[in-house]
Amino acid sequence: VPGVVSAQAVEALSGGATPARVVNLYISDSSGVSSVQLGAQVLAALFDYRAAGISVILSTSIPLIVTIQLHLSFQAGIDSDALSTLVQAAIFSYVNSLPVNGTLLLSGLNAVLLRYASDGLIVTQGSIVAPAGDLVPPIGQTIRITLSNIVMV
Repeated sequence: VPGVVSAQAVEALSGGATPARVVNLYISDSSGVSSVQLGAQVLAALFDYRAAGISVILSTSIPLIVTIQLHLSFQAGIDSDALSTLVQAAIFSYVNSLPVNGTLLLSGLNAVLLRYASDGLIVTQGSIVAPAGDLVPPIGQTIRITLSNIVMV
């Protein structure tokens, strides 16, 4: 459905591994939100794809805004302000590309930082101050960030 950037279907189980004949479907647009209108379009489209007898419970996602604190080090002679701006933009892009119900992995943040090592960024264990570990959103939420929530300490 146009406008849906991320979706996750989760089969509901009853009593162990017995299917409950229900699927929970979580959707979001690029901002991590989804409107009632977008939800209605998804439900209408499901009539062409949904298995007979299986109910679909649609949940529109809401964003979960997080803060990331970075303590960056640079090689001498590097324009640290310009490189910091590039790193912030890359972190912003990475976090805002996470799918609905997607986990923000510390290893993913480290991978983003490592892209800039050849440009003069020195990546250490102390480069990411917060979060201290992976962030798992509550079901139905999409982790998002604003540039103002990427804090240099």
